[in-house]
Formats: sequence, C-alpha cells, structure tokens
Amino acid sequence: MIEDRLYGYTTQSTDSLADVRDAFVGLINANPNERVVATAGAAFATNIRLRAKVAGPEGDGIPFSASVSTNATTTLGPTNTMLCCANIAGAPLTADNPAVPGETFYIFATGLGFVMPEEAALATVTGAPYTGPVLNDPNSFVSSLADGFTANVISAGLQVGAIGVYQVFLELNTGVPANSAAPLTISQDIYTSNTALIPIGNPAATSPLMPAASPAEGEAPRKDQAHSP
Repeated sequence: MIEDRLYGYTTQSTDSLADVRDAFVGLINANPNERVVATAGAAFATNIRLRAKVAGPEGDGIPFSASVSTNATTTLGPTNTMLCCANIAGAPLTADNPAVPGETFYIFATGLGFVMPEEAALATVTGAPYTGPVLNDPNSFVSSLADGFTANVISAGLQVGAIGVYQVFLELNTGVPANSAAPLTISQDIYTSNTALIPIGNPAATSPLMPAASPAEGEAPRKDQAHSP
C-alpha cells in the first residue's frame, strides 16, 4: 500500500513470481495520480523498486507497506517503510556525498557467470557487447556485505553495451552505522570479491542533493536514482 492507495492482485495457478511482480508494477504505473513509479528488479524475479515522481528531497518520506491475505502462499515483504535518500543518479560515492542507510547504489563486477533468461544467456557467449535483455540475473545467487551488514542485492545483471561487465545494484541495510571507509564485498558460491571501501554517512547530516563529480578511475560505486525504497 502506498499512502491511501491500495493495489491488489489475485495470483493465478499459472503465475510465476515474475508474473506477480510485473502485475503490481503495471497496477502502480497505471495510476496517473500515483506519487511513485515502479520498476522491476531482477534478483529472485521478485523485487519491485519505487521511485518518487518528484525530484529532490520532496520525494523522501513517502510511506508504503505490503500485505497478503490470510491463506496466501505468496509473501510480500518490503525492506523499508518509506522512500529515502534523494540524490543525483550516477553521482559517485564520496566523503561529501556518502551512501546512507537504506539507500540504493551500484558497483561494477566481472566473473559472475551465465545469466538468465535464456535469451540473455545466449548473448553472453558471442564475445560482442551485450545487447539485452536489460533485466537479467546470474544463474548463481549473489550476496553482499557492507560493514558487516547484509546489503540487499537488487540485481546483478550484465550491463547493456559492455562485454562481461555486470552492474550490481545494492541497497544498504537501514541499521548500518556511519563509517568513512566501510568494507564492501559481494559473494557468489564459495567466492568473495576483493574488498572495496565506501563512505557511509549519517542521513541526518548528509546533504540529499550533492553536485555530480567527474567519474573516478576504477569505476567507483555510484548513486542509483533519485529515491530508494
């Protein structure tokens, strides 16, 4: 539920989790009076991302929740209770513009293997820049830790236009403390990445709209979008 707007969907016996996800995305985006835009996330084929239609801090604080009927076999569980973290998409994480608890940002990775769906997997063996689909996810589960706290992996798919490069979207745990050099890793199977250090700030002391800086060498972690659910 988003404020006073309630979206309901009755699952069908033939529905996949992606079908349920896409149904809710369609319902939310079909409402012209809705204050948010919904997009699908690739991980587990279940994530729904919400972004405020209005730019800037005015979009922070929009509440939302989710529930299911008593006998439902599908569960819904939001990772936050309101939108947060207005910022400029693509702005690097810096000491002056740190990530904040609950915020979504992205990093780049290699070596995460074949992706699904099938048409995406076929595109990975050509040796040419990846052409899509945009929504894809590795065959093997990817997890992440930021300063010892689980960071939700929203997606970890191949980036369109690149060769063998995965764009990994992560949502910081709402309980992670401020740390100017928080260790960040991603893991897959028995393998864990090298450790990157990212700045995590106190949201009460962090400006929500910092000017975008020039891209850093080595592809520094970057802000995802104007708002994160």
